[in-house]
Amino acid sequence: MKTVHGGANHYKYIGTKSDKFVTGQKYTYDDMAELTGINISTLRSRMGRIRGNVITDDVLLPKRKAFTNADGTPFSQGVRQNIPDRCETEAEKMMNKYLRLAL
Repeated sequence: MKTVHGGANHYKYIGTKSDKFVTGQKYTYDDMAELTGINISTLRSRMGRIRGNVITDDVLLPKRKAFTNADGTPFSQGVRQNIPDRCETEAEKMMNKYLRLAL
């Protein structure tokens, strides 16, 4: 890690899940980005949700796919419900298809 003096903000790490960070030690955004591989702008947006000048384990979570929980399972609101077809017969399905076409 490089030492930055002056106006760089330092944030204290308060957590237990990281093997790269030492609890109680202070880090800058550059240090955090270098150790985790997460973009600085992503770290800033995550830090903006936390009160105080502390780094938590939630900030250091790796990138994951959209609409998934931390363990990789999809969000419940992101899962589509099984909605039955409104049209029951073949004739209703065909009318539904062609009545929706633009003239």
